[in-house]
Amino acid sequence: MIDPQELSLSDLLAADHQFVVPEYQRPYAWTSRQVDELLGDLEGYVGRDPGLYLGTIILDASKKSHKRIGIVDGQQRLTSLFLLLMACRDRAKELQQPNMAMATQQVITFTHKITMQSIGMRLLASPSVQEAYDAMASSDWNGIFPKKVGKRAINRIFPIYKLMLSVMKAKDISALMAFQQAIYNTRVIRINIDSDEEAFSIFERTNDRGLDLEVSDLLKNYLHQQEVPEIKTIWKEIRNNAPQSMPKMLRGFYVSREGSVQKAELYKKLRSYAVKQVTPAQLATELREYSVFFALTRDTGLGADKVREFLKDFELPAVSGNQDRYTQVFLSLQALRAFNVTQAQPLVFAAMLALRRLKLIQDASAANQFSRLLKSLENFHFINTSVCSHTGNEVEKVYADMCEKFGTTEDFAKQTEEVSIQLRARLTPEATFVSLFREIEYARKTIPQLAYVFDRINNFGRPLGDRQQIFFPHPNVFKKSLNIEHIWPQNGTQDSKLRPLKINNIGNLLVISRQANSKLSNKPVADKVSLFRGELKNVAGAYPTIGEVCKLYDQHNSWDDKIIIERATKLGELGYKQIWKI
Repeated sequence: MIDPQELSLSDLLAADHQFVVPEYQRPYAWTSRQVDELLGDLEGYVGRDPGLYLGTIILDASKKSHKRIGIVDGQQRLTSLFLLLMACRDRAKELQQPNMAMATQQVITFTHKITMQSIGMRLLASPSVQEAYDAMASSDWNGIFPKKVGKRAINRIFPIYKLMLSVMKAKDISALMAFQQAIYNTRVIRINIDSDEEAFSIFERTNDRGLDLEVSDLLKNYLHQQEVPEIKTIWKEIRNNAPQSMPKMLRGFYVSREGSVQKAELYKKLRSYAVKQVTPAQLATELREYSVFFALTRDTGLGADKVREFLKDFELPAVSGNQDRYTQVFLSLQALRAFNVTQAQPLVFAAMLALRRLKLIQDASAANQFSRLLKSLENFHFINTSVCSHTGNEVEKVYADMCEKFGTTEDFAKQTEEVSIQLRARLTPEATFVSLFREIEYARKTIPQLAYVFDRINNFGRPLGDRQQIFFPHPNVFKKSLNIEHIWPQNGTQDSKLRPLKINNIGNLLVISRQANSKLSNKPVADKVSLFRGELKNVAGAYPTIGEVCKLYDQHNSWDDKIIIERATKLGELGYKQIWKI
């Protein structure tokens, strides 16, 4: 490492080499808060010397002979300073100061000595913003981006530039010149290092103490350091599969293979796993595989065919080749997503890894055990999470322990049964569940939950291939073909004095096709029962809960709050003892 050197920004940028943001660095991430702080600090140093101190800039000089120098630490600050210089340049143009604009341009880019046109970027920005940055840095930029520039890149830096420009617009020529001089007078400590290995090491150390850097950035840095083949392409796939959830995805990956891990320990554990358990290249491959599964579990348009293709690619033919099995996996993954349960994802993946490791991929019995495991997880979380509002954290440690056991077990059937035993031990008591279930009411936000409940009740006992799909996670999809019908109508001609108070209760609800619902309209309960036994007989056959309502009406020859609660209670008891039994 070369001795630290204090420089002004003007001196730092006077060198004839290009500053490069390496692939392993995190994307540009400054917000208006950091911009406001920088502008405010600079205003306080206008006319002062020495200038504002901006901290340490660590540069990798190992490739300096190629006229490029990598930025190990400081890319966020340098990128922002270049954007600020662009704002100064464009304000100078507005003030009809071509010489000032040209001089600023010569700092932003390398320029042709005769034409003064840009011939290369002085800063090769982060890939996350490079296309937009290059367009803005060009001497002939007119504020319009070429079509090839992605919106994501524009959205990262253009608002920052606009904020800076809005502040510059308030300055006349003399104020702009003074402010720009304050920029050039800012001071940094430049530290040069002369090897890639040293660069990666310093990047880790400088970003491991309080700076807002994710585990994913450190891991990406490590995999680049290890020169994993095609890591750029692999990492792009991984990030695309978890665009807003990299920390959660990485933690889920580790838990699925090694068990419990604290957030603060995740990077060290992943790195240790790469060294002791596999290789860095294998870690990258495994991460890509898990990221595909992670994306699948969060897919709002998830369908049985997508699940089948994933299981096929994962090489579990006994599951992917059987419609009942892959359909059950799909239904349970869809339900867990609707319940907003993510803690079960690593456990499901760990079970899949165990099937593959134990060479049970063709074993029909093991495939059935796997699909039943998914159903058990779904049932548990419907009872405990969806209805009884327990948090997923109550089983997070249990699931992590089960993942670890799936990684070493030689008996898949025994391990899946142990999961069921653990779930039963933590299941909410029946009385509590039923008391909360019968309080479920119709509201806009409960439509998905009601659709799920009636989907499982109406399809209970049916072969999976013959099921009548009622549950669609998104309410708008549900509404295209189905309606939630109030047995006692919300509006109608029935005596208002007899109108139940529990009219929105689950005991007064059915799910039915939109076409059939239009014929029921706001008819009295007796008329609806007659229609179900006559013109809508086929519809009643498709939805077993309709027949159950008709029988209940016959028993009482009426429909009131007492009957509604009676029905809600029976549905809850049926659900706990049979439909969602573990």
